[in-house]
Amino acid sequence: MSDTLKPVGDKILIEFRTQTAPSGLILPESARTAIADDAAVVLAIGTDPDIVIKVGDEVIFNPHAALPIKLQDKEYVLLTQKAIICITNYDREGR
Repeated sequence: MSDTLKPVGDKILIEFRTQTAPSGLILPESARTAIADDAAVVLAIGTDPDIVIKVGDEVIFNPHAALPIKLQDKEYVLLTQKAIICITNYDREGR
């Protein structure tokens, strides 16, 4: 996917994680909570050397600062690093 869309500058491309209920059922969008909707996985980052977010990071972001993009029946979000509130898997890579 990142071959199709490549962010430039300080932009970051993310995709919502597939959310599941504790029972293992995949939740439709209408059943997701507002907070859970803001969690996503980083697919690609722009060319700005000051970006600290990495591809594969799970992040929570400000939905009001996001630009939704639909490409080939998939939905993505483009935003700046400033719109990211936190990295939820920060300790995964020992950073």
